[in-house]
Amino acid sequence: MKKWIVLCLLATACLWAQEWDQTLKDLAAPAVKGTLEAKDWTLAWGNASFTLNGSCSQVVGGPHTLGFLFSGKGSLALAVKDRIALSAAKVNLKENKSYDLDAANTLRETFSEGLFLIYPFLDGEKFAGEGAPGAEKLKGYADIARRMGWATPDFVFAPALFNGAKDPVVLAFVKGDKEKNLLYVVDAVDECKEYLLTYKKYRTLPEFFQITQLVTQPVNWDWNQRRIFPVVQTGVDMEIVSTDNQNATQKAVIEFTPSVGGIRALSLSMTNGQSKEYKLWDERSHPIAVKKITGPGGEAVPFSHKFDALILHLPSPTKKNQPFTLTFESEGPFLKSFEGDAYKVLGNWDWYPTLDFYAQASRFHSVVKVKAPWIPIACGKLVKEWKEGDLNCLESDEQEPMSFPFIIVGEFKSQEFKKDPYLIRFHSYVQSKDKGASKLAKNGLAILDFYSNGLVPFPYHELDVVEIPYYRHFFWQAPAGIVEITSEGTNPIGSGDEEDFDTLMRRYASLGVNARFAHEIGHQWYGNLVSWASDIDAWLSESFTEYISHLFMLEHDKKKAKEQFKGWINNTREIKGRGTVVNGALLGFDDSDMVSTYLVYDKGPLVLHALRQEIGDPAFYTLLKKLPEACQKTRLKATTEDVILILNAITKKDYRPWFDKYIYGTEVPEVKL
Repeated sequence: MKKWIVLCLLATACLWAQEWDQTLKDLAAPAVKGTLEAKDWTLAWGNASFTLNGSCSQVVGGPHTLGFLFSGKGSLALAVKDRIALSAAKVNLKENKSYDLDAANTLRETFSEGLFLIYPFLDGEKFAGEGAPGAEKLKGYADIARRMGWATPDFVFAPALFNGAKDPVVLAFVKGDKEKNLLYVVDAVDECKEYLLTYKKYRTLPEFFQITQLVTQPVNWDWNQRRIFPVVQTGVDMEIVSTDNQNATQKAVIEFTPSVGGIRALSLSMTNGQSKEYKLWDERSHPIAVKKITGPGGEAVPFSHKFDALILHLPSPTKKNQPFTLTFESEGPFLKSFEGDAYKVLGNWDWYPTLDFYAQASRFHSVVKVKAPWIPIACGKLVKEWKEGDLNCLESDEQEPMSFPFIIVGEFKSQEFKKDPYLIRFHSYVQSKDKGASKLAKNGLAILDFYSNGLVPFPYHELDVVEIPYYRHFFWQAPAGIVEITSEGTNPIGSGDEEDFDTLMRRYASLGVNARFAHEIGHQWYGNLVSWASDIDAWLSESFTEYISHLFMLEHDKKKAKEQFKGWINNTREIKGRGTVVNGALLGFDDSDMVSTYLVYDKGPLVLHALRQEIGDPAFYTLLKKLPEACQKTRLKATTEDVILILNAITKKDYRPWFDKYIYGTEVPEVKL
């Protein structure tokens, strides 16, 4: 009986694999087939409605009708209903000189042609005949998607199809009368968002298209809610081995925890160095490829890895709240430096298979082996270090969930600095920098103690401070248990020729080493322990961290603290009315990156300073402490709504109107140092 069950399971898995492979082939090669004459045909998804009058050429992928090419007279009406999306959309439309919203906050456009790709798939019987026109136009739209870095339709639709999703996934490329290159996207299955985008050629890279967002709003949820993901990444066990510090193998055993049952397909992100679909893909920028995926029992898992996307078919459907593991084996020259540097940072790119950032809360265990004189450094507590021939080896482990683990390998000289209960390891690039390292480590120990006594105890076991050459990497960063600094941190001879940097970078450098160091160490609390739940909550990381660094500087360098405060005021004045603290990630125009930065790094802490003056130090310091305590206890990512609820509980007063003015709104509070 047991043998019969096993044989049945194997046969089922084989059939699923065959179905998976054939479906991917069908969806990856769309073609035109029948025709349909549309008369006042209305299609509605999310907050958008399209009305079509004209000719539609059926687009098929195997037995599925994926959508149609349209030619005629069409109209689009997109209602911007979410208040945060609305405030961002108004700024975007004004800055881009694109559209005006009507009295009902609806954007309207007319168009003459377009491509509509729609899931759930259309009924093919609507279309008649064979040999519809439009094959060349279909190829043209496929090229547009390729130049945006978008994967082919198999990656867009296969996961939704195999999981039996009921909600829509739609891509509509239209040639608008106001905006020639317009793209409407709704993904109510995976991202649960709706977008209206424009695209144009990059000036310096005409082979690529630059995407600009006009409208971004949530679908099937609200920003104030904490999203429940169907699957969350809860554990990563990583092994990386390189015998030449260029080519490497990676074995990642990843634990996933589903909140629902019946999921058969997963969609992940992972950089890909062998994507023949994109002729500009190369090992320089995309140096790694998945070779094999196996299930919990060692069974082969069918997958496809194209562009920077990875989709796979699970060995069996998920069971609610029952974790499962998959093993990913990859290889490539992903430790190679094309600039000749003796280091590599695995971080800030999809160097291992990952779900959406907001669906990651992983324990992280790693074993890394690299050729001497390189050494490995990784997030987590040092378990052991050893040598295997000419390989330097390290094992680390972190049980506190994290969203973006880093591994750094390279030629570093390491020193330890202790002051109970804290330990800092300082890793100087290529050669020891005793004086600079000792000074920074001393300051780092003081910063750790300051935050630990004001917030919650340092949430990680030790802190690795890693020097990265300033001429390769400008901004400092801080994943869990690590702070990356640049060379002026240990040797303050300047940051290179500052004429090479824009105003934003020069202002960043002007803060001074200690303020930046205090900011990055602050991310161990706000940014790692307090991770953010959605795009609009990212300010909880940067604004709170910038403010607690200011509190440290007030005690240790009042002159720099005053300069820091003046910088907030000046930068906030510069971008007044061009966005809010929460909607920076939803902005899309030529200098939106600078505006978003000033909103979260300058206006955000300025508003927190005003809040401190409003409620008094005891209540404010209680707020700073309660949010990390809550995240440490619940292991949940924080929302702006959490801050309001905690603040209201502390003060016994409703501060939602205050947040509406200064955090959700464009007003700037009166402040004094």
